[in-house]
Amino acid sequence: RDPVHPVFSIDQTHELLSDWQLESALEAGEALLAADPENPEVWYLAGRIQHARGEHLAALALVRAAADAGLAEAAQFL
Repeated sequence: RDPVHPVFSIDQTHELLSDWQLESALEAGEALLAADPENPEVWYLAGRIQHARGEHLAALALVRAAADAGLAEAAQFL
C-alpha cells in the first residue's frame, strides 16, 4: 500500500468501527497509522479499534498519547 495515498479515510474507518466490522477497521486503522503516524486523531481512532477488539492495554497507550497531544475526544474517552 502507498502510505502517501491511504486506501482508507478516517471517516471510512470510523464507519467500519461503528458497523462493528472490526477486522476491516483494524486493517484500515493500521493503514492510517502507516500513512500518518504523527496524527493524534489517527492514534485515537486506532485506540478505539483496539478497545473494541478487547485489546485494552494497546488501546490505552494509543488513546492516552492522543489525549496527551491535546485531542479532547481522547481525553473524554479515558
